[in-house]
Amino acid sequence: MLRSGIHRPTVRRCFGPAKQPHTTRHLVTSSSSTEFRPIRTAFVATTFIVSAGLFAVYYSDARSALHRYVLTPLLRKILDAETSHKVAVKTLRAGLGPKDPLEDDPRLKCSLWGEEISNPVGLAAGFDKDGEAIDGLLNLGFSWVEIGSVTPNPQPGNPRPRVFRLEEDNAIVNRYGFPSQGHFTVLSRLRERIPGFGPPPSRASLQNDAILAVNLGKNKDSPADSVDDFVTGVRAFGPYADVLVVNVSSPNTPGLRGLQNRELLEHLLQNVKKARDELPSTLTSKKPKIVLKIAPDLEEIQLREMAEVIRKSNIDGVIVSNTTIQRPKNLASSSKEEAGGLSGPPIKPISLKALQTLRGELPATIPIIGCGGISTGKDALDYARSGASMVQVYTCFAYDGPGTCRRIKDELVEELAKEGKTWEQVVNEAVTKLSWSGKQEESSIQQLISEAEELKGMLDKLAESVKDESAAGNSSGIPNITGYLGGVEGRIPRYPSLSSLMKKETPPHPKRTSVPPTPTIRRSGSDTSLASTSTRNVPSISSRISSRHGISEESLTLLSASPPETKLTNLSYNPQKKDERGFPSIVDTETGLEVHRHSDLWFDDGSVICRAENTLFCVHMSQLARHSLVFHDMVMLSHPETSRLDSSILMPEGKSSVSRRVPVVYLYDSAEDVGNLLTALYDGPSFGSNDEDDFRVVSGILRLSTKYLIDSLRVKALAHLSQAWPTDLRTWDLREDIARGLESEGKEHRYPHPFTVINLAREVSAPALLPAAFYDLSRYSFSQIFEPNEDDILYRSPPPPPLSAVDTQRLCLGKEASQVTITTLIQSMGSGQYIRSGQPHSSPTHSRKNSSGGVCVSAAACRKDFTELVDLATQHYLFDRERGCHDPLYVAEELGQLKSAEFSECKACARSLEAWAAREREKIWKMIPYWFRLETGGDISPISH
Repeated sequence: MLRSGIHRPTVRRCFGPAKQPHTTRHLVTSSSSTEFRPIRTAFVATTFIVSAGLFAVYYSDARSALHRYVLTPLLRKILDAETSHKVAVKTLRAGLGPKDPLEDDPRLKCSLWGEEISNPVGLAAGFDKDGEAIDGLLNLGFSWVEIGSVTPNPQPGNPRPRVFRLEEDNAIVNRYGFPSQGHFTVLSRLRERIPGFGPPPSRASLQNDAILAVNLGKNKDSPADSVDDFVTGVRAFGPYADVLVVNVSSPNTPGLRGLQNRELLEHLLQNVKKARDELPSTLTSKKPKIVLKIAPDLEEIQLREMAEVIRKSNIDGVIVSNTTIQRPKNLASSSKEEAGGLSGPPIKPISLKALQTLRGELPATIPIIGCGGISTGKDALDYARSGASMVQVYTCFAYDGPGTCRRIKDELVEELAKEGKTWEQVVNEAVTKLSWSGKQEESSIQQLISEAEELKGMLDKLAESVKDESAAGNSSGIPNITGYLGGVEGRIPRYPSLSSLMKKETPPHPKRTSVPPTPTIRRSGSDTSLASTSTRNVPSISSRISSRHGISEESLTLLSASPPETKLTNLSYNPQKKDERGFPSIVDTETGLEVHRHSDLWFDDGSVICRAENTLFCVHMSQLARHSLVFHDMVMLSHPETSRLDSSILMPEGKSSVSRRVPVVYLYDSAEDVGNLLTALYDGPSFGSNDEDDFRVVSGILRLSTKYLIDSLRVKALAHLSQAWPTDLRTWDLREDIARGLESEGKEHRYPHPFTVINLAREVSAPALLPAAFYDLSRYSFSQIFEPNEDDILYRSPPPPPLSAVDTQRLCLGKEASQVTITTLIQSMGSGQYIRSGQPHSSPTHSRKNSSGGVCVSAAACRKDFTELVDLATQHYLFDRERGCHDPLYVAEELGQLKSAEFSECKACARSLEAWAAREREKIWKMIPYWFRLETGGDISPISH
């Protein structure tokens, strides 16, 4: 029965249908009939189809909250910033991105260069770097899609990680460094979009109400002041783009921002515009517009100069702005110190201020596109009120997802409805009110001329009165300044005519005699002499930085002591003598000494010369300015034209007859330290093994990075020094093990003298180095510290700078505390209370490992062992003390090892002793700052702990 019950249904299923329905018995009887199953199946299928359809509709709609609140945050949680970026681009490229299903409100219409576009919200460069997802981005509702930056040759950009989310600030820091697949690859993608049949499109975007822009960059290995990469980009992409953006504002390509210099920018725009005008044919029968993208970190004076160049070059527009190298004080994220350009809401005030300044210096015919910190419709309207014809977004798109454009447009419509205006009306009112006009400049020039005439009259009267006083004998005791004003003969110099002022001619500098306390000021008459400048009565660089960037005066102590400056050079070329580079040598005519070009840090395309002692460094302004606010304010801020000429040298371009003026900045630091700092800025810090030679390099870098506010380099230098002067016991033990290992191998590794470490920590405000340095010093006797013999480890020639009186007192108190700790340590071990508490002595566990294998029947045997151990430790301590060594950490370590090494008969006691020694060493390490009164600031009076 069992076999037939099992196999008969199987036979029927295999060879033919059953004549009677087969019933299967179940443990629980079901009341449902089989005739209801099709209804249930149909219901489930219908529900699934409807749900899938709704999800598809919901997903394909860019307005969906699914993107902003589910998919985009999930992507941020799972993937890092750069990987998320790539996934988003690939998704849009594959056509899987959603679309904006709504038509733009008529109130959003705007016009650029006489052409109408549907809305003023565009996407900035940097998202689609290689032109992979143009159509997917246009489908999201953007009216302006900008691809790039694209460089002529492929390049990988900077090493990863290079993108950092500042989620607390809704911001991003990136240092991509123009990763690009090159002109050829991107150009082939643009050509693939072009339809093979039909009339030519009206715009390169292939949409009648949108614009396609290509952002042009330059390769990292191209010369800093070369314009060839941009000209090549114009010729390559001009036929396939509506707008070409000349990007001279990225902070992540060395030397790029230097092209914002007035002379270089003028040369660049002339060549780019000429290449555009010479394009043979274009896709749309309209030649692309040329737009310049600038940085937000420019000062007002520099923006005014840039505006003058833009007006003369007659380019079509400006984008304000790129990312910033500044870091606002209200940033909360821990990634804010990462190097690179900052974007997002924190930079809105900086970009908006730059836009307002530039709008007042440009005519209404040159539109400005606003970019920087725009994340809402209200932000966009703020830019419109400042004169921006349209806006671009980037960071908020990365945080909010594909619905960003539609959301901003909807919010903008609401804001415009409140005011009862259209976007075009708001922009036109602002542009008409704020834009530059020639009459404003004429009135400003007339005002300057009248002020110059008034000043000339006052100086004439002053000179006459001084001359009369000098003729009368000058009995008042006031120094005669006639010679200072007019030369050796005492005559008043001729003032330039107003016509020469109008022509912006620089009058010749009068010769000046030396009048104490004014320093001697001379100028060589040779045509090959370098230009000079006189001391200007301007606020100090430290006070300017403090007021502009909100940095405390305490942080500028080093800078205030010896700030950099541009001053009288009094340098001249000596064509009779050549240096190692084959160039004419340079002589300081004040001292007659020859100054040397640095062998490695002299770049022919450098845009600033730094002089330290008798060494000249020709480097790039942008490389200095991107790392340091000090150098940014020193070399990137514009100065009046005469000051610019006076604070520069006329440097020949190689062996040709062409020359250019390069600013000279005096750094009152050692040439070795400046060389090490600049090398670290260009190549990255390369530190050694914390020996004396390495310390000399690292301490110089730390001192100058603190002085010039290069925070990233300061952090790296401190981290390196902390390997030898750590804040934790484990690193200290590692340092000691390395030193002992080298000593056993017969190799010498001398750490720097603790005096130099303590003095450096005081100078650069690095208190974390002090405890280890004081402790290391306290291990030696006073005679070894203050009167070392040549055989002593602390002996140095020449001797290091002495400790301050307060630090000497701290050292004395610390040494006393150290000796007390050692004696207390040995006594506490002898009492046995720490040993017995952790491991009770019972016969099953308390076994002795002697040769006979006997068992300890009581703790007396172990107590005897400890007594012997205390005696041995005391002998070791006394022996070390005779040699001048006082090291509590070493004594505790030795006590923990002696039992297991020499008295290892009892396993329990050996383990207990090792654990006890480890606990004691941790306690000692934590007490070190209190020994030397380092936790009490300037108060070194004895305190009880």
